[in-house]
Amino acid sequence: LLAAAPAAASDRGVRGGKKSDDGWTYFEPPLSNDEWWLGNPDANVTIVKYADFQCGYCKTLARAMDSLKKDYLDDIRILMKHFPMDGDCNPAMRTFDKHPVACLAAFASYCAGKQGKFWEMHDKLYENQSSLDADAFRPLAEELGLDVEAWDACLVGSEAREAIGRDVKSGLYAGIYGTPRTYINNRLVTGSTSPAILAYYVEKAKEAADGAVAEPSAARAQAKPDGSSMIAARSAAGEFWIDPYEGAIARDGRAVSQPGLEPAWTDYFAAKDACEAAGKRLCTEEEWMSACTGAPAIDNNGNKMFGDDLVEGNMFPYGPYHEDGYCHDRADRKEGRAVATGSNEKCRTESGVYDLTGNIAEWVDGANDKPTMMGGYNSSATGAACNRRTHSSAPGTRNRTTGFRCCADENVNAETVGADDLAENLESLRGLPAPEFEIEATDGTRISSDAFRGKVTLVNFFASWCGPCKKEFPYLVDYVDTYSDRGFRIVGFGVDNAAGRSQAFAEANGANFPIVEDLDARMKGRFLVHSMPATYLIDREGVVRYVETGFSGPEQEADLRKKIEELL
Repeated sequence: LLAAAPAAASDRGVRGGKKSDDGWTYFEPPLSNDEWWLGNPDANVTIVKYADFQCGYCKTLARAMDSLKKDYLDDIRILMKHFPMDGDCNPAMRTFDKHPVACLAAFASYCAGKQGKFWEMHDKLYENQSSLDADAFRPLAEELGLDVEAWDACLVGSEAREAIGRDVKSGLYAGIYGTPRTYINNRLVTGSTSPAILAYYVEKAKEAADGAVAEPSAARAQAKPDGSSMIAARSAAGEFWIDPYEGAIARDGRAVSQPGLEPAWTDYFAAKDACEAAGKRLCTEEEWMSACTGAPAIDNNGNKMFGDDLVEGNMFPYGPYHEDGYCHDRADRKEGRAVATGSNEKCRTESGVYDLTGNIAEWVDGANDKPTMMGGYNSSATGAACNRRTHSSAPGTRNRTTGFRCCADENVNAETVGADDLAENLESLRGLPAPEFEIEATDGTRISSDAFRGKVTLVNFFASWCGPCKKEFPYLVDYVDTYSDRGFRIVGFGVDNAAGRSQAFAEANGANFPIVEDLDARMKGRFLVHSMPATYLIDREGVVRYVETGFSGPEQEADLRKKIEELL
């Protein structure tokens, strides 16, 4: 549908809210007559996407919007604004050459629109995205039955370039430097390549038009829980209780939930044990989602997961939209770490549950007994949401981004503890006794840490997808050949989550030492491994004397070899 729309107060648009990494959180794009709308021109919900026809995520967004066209076409109107990542028509991209025909694609769609077929060309361009080049556009125009001569003239004329230039100008004013970006009723929405998330924001926009969207719960006065009591919540199965804060772990192994403590960095197994030691249990995904969104979670698509479909309630614990600064979710990706529990006064549900999003991801019992983590962590930014689920990490994964909290069928009161009574969050095993283990290698032999007492042991964690691991492997093989008769041993732990993959990699690279497939990442977590390869040297008394992550080449190898010889 071609429809005129009222112009914004500025030819660049009107911006508001806050400036985020993704652009201004509120932006009224300039709307004019030479643009093409899809949907109901009188709808209360307006969706404006800034996109690029050579952008892979933009193609995903276009496919996600197909579901909106099917379910909401009478309730919405959709407009595409062009933001080609191509310096030919976008001055901000003069040094960017990855989308070399994105401007030409934008012109092609504009000129198709002049003949009433913008959205048909839109779909054709995304369908043929992988083969787009300068010669690809005219055949598409012919397929659509356009007046090709008129289309050709438009393509080289000034009108199309000027129109795309206006879109780029407004996009830059909106703070956009990447695509896609989606505005629904002028509000920047996040995670917009998911059909379920798009549907959520459309529903919220419809509610807002009816005056039904509540203010963020952080605006409501409420006393902070002291941690001696749990918080009542409700799922579709009935009432349950949830800890008000992320869990720490006391020296005796009990889970502790109270303000002002450093959350425990823990794997799934330790989290589950800590909850049970406190007379509670680890939350289920359904319970966690219900507490976070403020409404009983429903498995809409029937796959026994609750964070991958429509969101009941609010996307964020404090309200329907992401609010910068409410939760601890903008830390540095490499150096960021969790802050003390309850530090973010606005990051809470109306019932008083703190930090469900951001800060530290929380282990839960997921579908089919598959553990997962919820809520994102300190650098997840706008992705730190109630429906953020990380199901790809093996349950033994443990690092500074992995934590937990507990649930229970009844309220469990607890005495508060001091920070000195907590187990320490270790960042390195250097100088500490190595974790003890008894485990089966891929050749069927049992390997025990006790068997290496009196020897110098190198423990190496690797993965088949890890390039530096492949470069390091020949040196490991040489160490065995050179030092094994002097009391030196190596154990390799493959962290691939598919059986046989680590063993195949090791064999292909000439491994002459036992290999253990650490499929659930238990050993990876116990050794505090956060990336591959990870190498540990353990002395004859069982103490870790060397820890190194990554492999930078001969210089690093020389340092390791020197350390091996010193310990021998």
